[in-house]
Amino acid sequence: MKRTRITSGLAFMLSAALVLSAAGCGGNGSNSGGSSTTAAGGTQATEATQAPAANQATEAAQAGETTERKLYESNFKASGTDPETYNQNIATVLSDVENYFSETGELNTKLTGYDEPLTVHTSLYYNQANVDDTDYYTKLYGETLTDNRWNDLYKQFFNIDLQYDWTSLQADYSQQLRLGMTAGELPDIFTVISEYDLRALQEADLIWDLTDVYNEYATDHLKAKYAEDGDAALARGTIDGRLYGLPDCYNIVDPTSFLWIRDDWMEKLGLEYPTNLEELKGIMDAFMTQDPDGNGVDDTWGLGMTKSMLYYTRGIANAFGADPKMWVEEDGQVIYGGTSEKVKPYLSFLADLYKEGYIDPEFVVYNDAELREQIVSGKVGIYYWTFYSPQSLTSLHEMDPDARLKILRIPYTTGEPVKSYVSPNVGRWLCVNKNFEHPEAAVKILSFDTMVGIGNASTLSDWLIYGQVSTIPPSGIGMYPVGSESTLAAYRFVQKCYESDDPEALGKDVDAKSRAYWKNQFVEDENVRWGNVVVYGPGGTCGYADQEWQAGNILLSSFYGVQTQLFQDNMPSISSEQEQIFTDIMLGNLSVDDGFQQWLDVFDSLKGNEMTAYANEWAAEMGTMTNK
Repeated sequence: MKRTRITSGLAFMLSAALVLSAAGCGGNGSNSGGSSTTAAGGTQATEATQAPAANQATEAAQAGETTERKLYESNFKASGTDPETYNQNIATVLSDVENYFSETGELNTKLTGYDEPLTVHTSLYYNQANVDDTDYYTKLYGETLTDNRWNDLYKQFFNIDLQYDWTSLQADYSQQLRLGMTAGELPDIFTVISEYDLRALQEADLIWDLTDVYNEYATDHLKAKYAEDGDAALARGTIDGRLYGLPDCYNIVDPTSFLWIRDDWMEKLGLEYPTNLEELKGIMDAFMTQDPDGNGVDDTWGLGMTKSMLYYTRGIANAFGADPKMWVEEDGQVIYGGTSEKVKPYLSFLADLYKEGYIDPEFVVYNDAELREQIVSGKVGIYYWTFYSPQSLTSLHEMDPDARLKILRIPYTTGEPVKSYVSPNVGRWLCVNKNFEHPEAAVKILSFDTMVGIGNASTLSDWLIYGQVSTIPPSGIGMYPVGSESTLAAYRFVQKCYESDDPEALGKDVDAKSRAYWKNQFVEDENVRWGNVVVYGPGGTCGYADQEWQAGNILLSSFYGVQTQLFQDNMPSISSEQEQIFTDIMLGNLSVDDGFQQWLDVFDSLKGNEMTAYANEWAAEMGTMTNK
């Protein structure tokens, strides 16, 4: 399928870069000097940008010698009301991890510790929820945001001492990081939450090229997580064919828009489910005129909407073969989807819906909260949203326990299955200061976190991540590349548990996320439980998303590379202008033809054609085009 085509570009570059690993990772730790060698893709790499050997244990393992793994003395002393449980749990996690990576053969090769304590300067961002949750663990174990189980595990397993140069609220983090960039005072290993900052760091030569480091030190499990989308997430951290930021990655189908209909209203009114957009309009009409909620008041709208109309009508656009917010392939070229002629019939359909009174005129001031309230209060029975939206609509069950929601997608107007596009679901990157002598430490920590936190290396992954409250964020360094199919995998596991006579036995060999989703099927709060069961229970809506993904109806965008300054300067204005013009077309303030031409002129004036040319160059290099 298209989602695997990225391997022809990025994966080749990463694997080819292994040629340099032996020389590049066997240095003496110096960050100066060194002769140039040509890396994959013709880029220049120096010995100064290659990772030094971790320690003598690595060299011994590479020489075929047997080495015994040792743990290092902890700097953390548990306190609080239950320090004994903390100490027991940490010991169990370390034992589990040692056993797991001994079996994979990576314990004394990719995850070696450091003979001398390695001090790693880092940073941390947090939100108020993190602070509130940490208070719980402070009372229980004596943990804090900057001194907790993760710091303890890194110390005992790798002999790494974390020191925090600064901490900040998440809203202020990027600004704090940019101040550090300007002053030349960056931590050793740090998180970047803006792809523009990632690009700026790379262009200023402030961060390591991690290509070879990743190839040598990433565990098989970490690489497998990235491979779930054909290494597309890795492409989001790749610039000019080299890897500069280790990305997190989440379930790739999350942003996909599906059509939701009140199933109980359909049954009450004796309606058949729609097979095309005109039939959908007929259901809207019935919901508006036949009082499906039985309150005797004509107060139901045909289609739920917010001021972010492009998002909440994306599923309708898909039914016309369009995707107005994604970079798509058309006639052998990558274009911004909003500039396709296929957008015009979609806009015409929306304008008709509005003109005929199916959409609340107040939508132009609504946000998600207002739409959620309309759904919960029975004012809307048809809307487009994600497959997991019932989890944010638990009040619907509270107000109307008989309410049922059904998910589907209207076929393309030709009768073909509707297609939609997604980008790799990446929100942050792990970067390494160019002046730090041990970039491999970042890859080790990420490999460790990924397997311990959300993998099945430890029987206590649940304790580490899915505890009584949202657990302490892992140090500001660690992230969880949970994998592009992680949520789908969790759904499949939950289905197996429902079918099994012994779900507990099944849970011993799966990741913590899957186990948590199974436990969530039985939470005490009835309304929360309802949302979890609708999405992940038997026949849950996540299964519909899984079917669409497996069938190849959810495709990767043709361009999702790290955006340049050109995009940073112009894309926000393009998005704003597009939203406004398309809304004006729907409201009838502009005709479809005049409004669409106005939008194309704006796109061109904001250097849209230059961005399109860049997107095509990137797609050709990375192999994301199908040429269909």
